[in-house]
Amino acid sequence: MSILPYRKRSAPRSAIPHVDVYGQDHSPWVQSVLLGLHEKDVSHTLTTVPPLSVFRKWGVMMPAASVDGGPWHKESADLLRQLGYGTVSQDELRAINDAWRGVTHRAKSATRFFHAASLIHDLHPSGLRRLRNQFLRSFAVLYFYVLLLYVIRTGLQPDPENFAGQFLYWEQRLEKSAGAYLGGDEPNTLDMM
Repeated sequence: MSILPYRKRSAPRSAIPHVDVYGQDHSPWVQSVLLGLHEKDVSHTLTTVPPLSVFRKWGVMMPAASVDGGPWHKESADLLRQLGYGTVSQDELRAINDAWRGVTHRAKSATRFFHAASLIHDLHPSGLRRLRNQFLRSFAVLYFYVLLLYVIRTGLQPDPENFAGQFLYWEQRLEKSAGAYLGGDEPNTLDMM
């Protein structure tokens, strides 16, 4: 079940049968994977609580995905590459990270942060499983709140001089593109991220 709106497709359904995704859809990194799945018309499910094997390996870090029941992988750029999108260079990844610097500021208001987190829904069909997932997810939300607060207070990710300026690189890249997307006529990994 996709959380993204239905869009009429001209391309055939993806050759990838199904992808299980762990993550919370307010995360820009999770959103990039969900956009990639939607664009490729790949069947997927989204859970807000990591499977035990994922939790043991990476904790609550997200996104993580398993293609057709295979091993779990993380990092949105790698997951998008597995879906058939291209690779991104380290310089491009740095520019993407720079463009998302404002994300850490969500933790400056505890009320707004926890309110936004409360709007995340687990889509599991079982009511008991959804209740369990909502309870367990609260610990991940608290973890990310404390982590973001730590990043803000210690200055690990300093603010840019001009928040709007962090997007100029991407505006210039899009302006030079031969098509409507950074990838030309079709979206690529950079567009998704």
